[in-house]
Amino acid sequence: MSGIEFEEVFAEEGFGGVVDVFRRHFDEGKEVGASVVAYVGDKKVVDISRGYRDLSWSRPFTSSTPVVVFSSTKGVTAIAVHIAIEAGLISYETPIAEVWPDFAQSGKASITLGQTLSHRSGVAIIDNDSLSIEDVSGWSEVIKALEVQKPIWEPGSRHGYHLRTFGWIHGEILRRLYRRDVSSIFDELIVDPLGVDFYLKWNDRLDDSIADLSTDPSNVEVEVMIDLERKAGLSEQSISAIHGPGRLFAYDQRWNEREYRSLGMPSSSAMTSADSLARIYKGVVHGHNGKKLIGTKVLTEATKEQSRGTDFILGRETAFGMGFALAPMIGDSLPPTAFGHPGAGGSLGFGDLEASISFGYTMNKMANALIDDQRSNQIAKALYESL
Repeated sequence: MSGIEFEEVFAEEGFGGVVDVFRRHFDEGKEVGASVVAYVGDKKVVDISRGYRDLSWSRPFTSSTPVVVFSSTKGVTAIAVHIAIEAGLISYETPIAEVWPDFAQSGKASITLGQTLSHRSGVAIIDNDSLSIEDVSGWSEVIKALEVQKPIWEPGSRHGYHLRTFGWIHGEILRRLYRRDVSSIFDELIVDPLGVDFYLKWNDRLDDSIADLSTDPSNVEVEVMIDLERKAGLSEQSISAIHGPGRLFAYDQRWNEREYRSLGMPSSSAMTSADSLARIYKGVVHGHNGKKLIGTKVLTEATKEQSRGTDFILGRETAFGMGFALAPMIGDSLPPTAFGHPGAGGSLGFGDLEASISFGYTMNKMANALIDDQRSNQIAKALYESL
């Protein structure tokens, strides 16, 4: 990509390889605007940004530029759940129905928090296609749909990515534990103590700062995409997880619209920056702003592998701890000690307790969902090689 004028680069001595990989992605036309921030212990070792945050290429993309990070949201949701576990409010063995009695319907009475966190509960989809975008943003109708939803496999018998249900299940658990809306819980437990920018719902402060997503094509006809996916052999459960509920979702420029940026899904619609994402994981791994979010004992349990193998929803190998994605899902070059979550299109936040790494990568040029995007993996690999 030529004509890129904006760039900010900070890299400690020995971390130039990270800069080289980051710049190469722009040279190869893989980015419009992007940033990566990394800490080792308390020390920031990389802070790089380049390109533009708007589709007219006039406003710079910086490490503090917020952008929709899709499923990188799940890692932050998992952090909030583990803060509740640390506080003794719930445990992995707790049946969800103990906190949320109506969840027990349709064969779900024995499903535990550990099963939902590790993507083993079977409640991986909502097959109610009558839900509207207003229902999603309003929360209560989605929760009612989850209450009557049947698991699509015997709970605990296998794993499959709870693409959107992960957020609603754990968001409702948090809502019942803390007795307020999920966005306020995130602010109280994570955002305010760390002094970071992380928005689960639209905030007018985003008006002049949020990055526009760049996608090809710019708009997708969901039913056309579903026909193509069926022809490619995707299962109906996979299609439902990707586009549901209500066939409402595709990874295109609809996410530049206020309606989609206001959905408040703890699975996949938060808006944050590379710097804030890195500092959130720093708050977990090392501590930030005088606050360590999760103790070592709880974090060690949270990051132990619980699920690995062919994913029933995604049809490829995935691995999960308790709410956190592990390699290869967060990057096939990352070590087993790394934990976090990637987001559709390319974003990634992760930590590594052993290496004391905290990492955030955000971008606005979304990779085609059918292509294995290696940008974050290659950057993270260069980071580990620099240690």
